[in-house]
Amino acid sequence: MWCAHRFVGAALSTVDMVTDVQVIVEYLNTPGKEAYAYPLMGMVGTCLFMQLVLVLMQTRKASKTKMAKEMLIVLSGLKPGFDAYQVAKGAEQSAGAVFDPSTEHVFTKGQEMVAESIPGRGFRSSHVLLQSYTLFLWQAASCSSTCS
Repeated sequence: MWCAHRFVGAALSTVDMVTDVQVIVEYLNTPGKEAYAYPLMGMVGTCLFMQLVLVLMQTRKASKTKMAKEMLIVLSGLKPGFDAYQVAKGAEQSAGAVFDPSTEHVFTKGQEMVAESIPGRGFRSSHVLLQSYTLFLWQAASCSSTCS
């Protein structure tokens, strides 16, 4: 059962990455909303950068092929799923690695929350509040022009 929880969490992380990319593309393709895409790109980029640093720490003594493979997994957005699979199959700590697979998985999820999820929710909430405030001002202005 524990393994199923890890895979569900990993699947949700992957879906989150896909939806983040969709939102960024939508903002970039909507006139007047391009500026909203840049903070989201920064959040996703920061998350990927932090995961790449973790991979460098973990594979610094491994072969360049293994390092490149794990970096490609990060850049594809599949790192949480890969880590969950490693933990579920009971993979042992690699020689020269700083962390065991379970600890690496926890760090990956923590990095995702700190760099992407929490700031992203705050950004989206502030975006909704700004839109609500703008709508309120627009309604107030239109009411004052028709009420006078």
